[in-house]
Amino acid sequence: MEPRDAYKYCLICGGKLKKSTECVICTQCGYRIYFNPAPANAVIIENDKGDILLVRRGVEPQKGFWDLPGGFIKPHETFEESVRREIREELGCELKNIKFISALPNTYPFQGVNIPTLDIFASAELVTYELSASDDIDSFQFFSPTEIPFDEIAFESTKRAIKEYLTRG
Repeated sequence: MEPRDAYKYCLICGGKLKKSTECVICTQCGYRIYFNPAPANAVIIENDKGDILLVRRGVEPQKGFWDLPGGFIKPHETFEESVRREIREELGCELKNIKFISALPNTYPFQGVNIPTLDIFASAELVTYELSASDDIDSFQFFSPTEIPFDEIAFESTKRAIKEYLTRG
């Protein structure tokens, strides 16, 4: 279901909503609910051999598929703060040299609603290679660039970001 179809009544006054492509508008008080993308982060981490770290998702959506470590950016959090927090939560380690790669649109199906996201990708280095799977990942593995299982990657934006990263060298 699209976000505009998920809203039934105005959050302010409980009035009926008129739908448009960008938002829903209350017919009584005029309040607008926009469908801006939710910002998310994902990090490409290489080991000394140039292998890329992927994590196996332990939760829906796409449970069991490979992904880059990362997650949603919280309110009042910078991109870099969110990257550090997510990697600490998922892998129990710290990062250095975080560098922006690209930002790509995506759709994140969550509880029956297709949430638009803006996935912001970065590269970074691990401070230490002592990793432990926690939070919402089941496991992790480093893959050589030629062995990345693109057909088992969870999201199109992630596939695209990894391919772009590899072609840039």
